[in-house]
Amino acid sequence: MKYLIFILLLVPLTCVGQILGISSQLSKYDGGHKFQFNVSGAFPYLSNLNSYDDNINWLFCGGIDYLSGSSTVSGLNIKPMSFMTTTKQIFEDTPFTVMLGVDAGYNFNFNHGNDGIILTPNLYLDYGVIYMKAGYDYNTFENEGQFFVRLGIGIGPGFIKKVFRNKRPQ
Repeated sequence: MKYLIFILLLVPLTCVGQILGISSQLSKYDGGHKFQFNVSGAFPYLSNLNSYDDNINWLFCGGIDYLSGSSTVSGLNIKPMSFMTTTKQIFEDTPFTVMLGVDAGYNFNFNHGNDGIILTPNLYLDYGVIYMKAGYDYNTFENEGQFFVRLGIGIGPGFIKKVFRNKRPQ
């Protein structure tokens, strides 16, 4: 019942997310490689991505993440904290976006009940609406995790950059 309440409360929030993505993920866990499906939505709290005076660009947001499969980090992950950063030169002067980040949230695992706090250091790359994210999901309660590489489409920092690139103050 607690899962149903969380889903009913959070699905409407996903519909107003400003950073959305749908992807396929190759994960390494349980001694092998498996494909998983991922849907994510994020809601920026603070950002200086459109600031032209700072040398470091960053994005602080929260959101939700769903990962299919039966690993210890699959299920619904409520992420109140996600931080990504890059340099001004990389963000402004290249057609793609490269950002280092870390996510933290609570995961509700529907398959085998391994709920817990998930920490995810990651590397994010995108070009317009196509993105790749690579990192390590670590379940702190179960002391287990998985490496992953995600490839998908979505509205992310690269899309935001392309939309606002021509809006630079003169």
